Amino acid sequence: AKRDGYTDGYEKGSADAKSKCERYVEAAAKFMAEINSKKEAYYISHETQLRDTLFEMVKKITLNELKTDDRFVERVIANAAKGFRNSDYVKISLLEGEVSSEFTSDAEFVNKIIPFIPEIEIEYLNPEEAEPGTIILDNDTEIIEASVPTQLDFLKEIIKNTRSENE
Repeated sequence: AKRDGYTDGYEKGSADAKSKCERYVEAAAKFMAEINSKKEAYYISHETQLRDTLFEMVKKITLNELKTDDRFVERVIANAAKGFRNSDYVKISLLEGEVSSEFTSDAEFVNKIIPFIPEIEIEYLNPEEAEPGTIILDNDTEIIEASVPTQLDFLKEIIKNTRSENE
């Protein structure tokens, strides 16, 4: 009788616990579904603000990189100069003080960064006339605007247009 009572109580307790657990799981599933539906709606309603905040952060980080890493602009120039591989001449216009002293004073160093262009002219722009990160490459037939703010604006437009196309 003791064993039967124990088994009967155990089965009833297990059934009650299982029933209670199933109700908790169902409630949690409903709660998660509600959160997910509201999350998507919240994202859609705040997408522009989130994107603008993201780009403001990227801009601040990038412009801070300009100030703290004097090789940053040199890397941008080297990358942009690849578009002029078949040119004999390129004029690089950039903001004064945004490159290393080695770049400013050593022609051989500049030729190591851009070895495929024989004649390189450097023009330093006045900080009062150009914004930080201004980089313009010109070979008299083509101009590349490699400025950091311009590239960030292009990226922003691409993402905005990509989102519009998906909708």
